[in-house]
Amino acid sequence: MRGQRFQSPEEAVDAFNNAVLDLPANEWNKCFENWFERKQMCIYLRGEYFEKQ
Repeated sequence: MRGQRFQSPEEAVDAFNNAVLDLPANEWNKCFENWFERKQMCIYLRGEYFEKQ
């Protein structure tokens, strides 16, 4: 959806909903598995997982 412009907030919400519904289940699974691994790494490293700025 990057770079798209919408005429109304409703049109943006509809586009988002359609994009989400088009994602296969295995893509959702990968997303949550990656998220869980990142959170576990953050816990393991006591918050030092993220680069300092």
